[in-house]
Amino acid sequence: MFGGEKLIWIRGAANEKYLVDSLTLLAEKPLEAAYLIVEAGDLKKGSLLRKTAEVARSVMTIPSYADDSRALNGLIDAELGAEKLGITPAARQALIALIGGDRIASRNEVRKLALYCSGLNTVEEHHVAEIIGDASAISVDDAVDAILSGDLNGFLHAMQKISSSKTAIFLVLQACLKQFQLLDMMRAEMEEKRVQAPQVMQTMGRHLHFRRKPIIEQALRHWSAENIARESNRLQAAILQSRRRQVLEDSVAMQTLLSTTLQSGRKSG
Repeated sequence: MFGGEKLIWIRGAANEKYLVDSLTLLAEKPLEAAYLIVEAGDLKKGSLLRKTAEVARSVMTIPSYADDSRALNGLIDAELGAEKLGITPAARQALIALIGGDRIASRNEVRKLALYCSGLNTVEEHHVAEIIGDASAISVDDAVDAILSGDLNGFLHAMQKISSSKTAIFLVLQACLKQFQLLDMMRAEMEEKRVQAPQVMQTMGRHLHFRRKPIIEQALRHWSAENIARESNRLQAAILQSRRRQVLEDSVAMQTLLSTTLQSGRKSG
């Protein structure tokens, strides 16, 4: 605080003009004895903030991508392979549907599965359901659906069930982030190919349960790409904060998810 080099970290950045102008000035005349980190969501190739950073010689850009199916398959193979475990195609598909969105959490889930199947040769689909896909997943899905729908009463009811079942509220944060990352990809597809939400649902939403498809389609209509990216960043920040201060995990998660629910309600209203 009183000497030495300093670090300034800006989270949830987008293409705000004041930020782009400030970065342009700092690129020409960097800060002395200080470093600036600008953390943004998914920035398209021609976006002002990304373009400004990439052409500046004094700025380093580092892309960070969410895990896709290839990365998740690699994670599963690495963790199960270390325990000399195989996995059936059905079990693999079920496992991929339950992880993703957060690399550390996904790795921990696969390791938990490996420990559960210790002594066996192959992981079967029922093993995945028994140790990962328990009944609490239904309540988590209900909570995420209520959040995206802006259904405050439904959200509070789902969270009450989750609390009663002793399920970690962190799982709702993780599931919500995963859903917003899917929305981000879908919205980008809509804008790039200039198609409507129903068309994107037919391609990128085929894996979704039929009950959830109308909820996702409605969210695509009401959330802009910029707002989706900002909300994803806010959820990521909440996950990070809950890890650093576990004593506040439930409070941080509840406040963040409640805020997202209210935003969804305003957008759909």
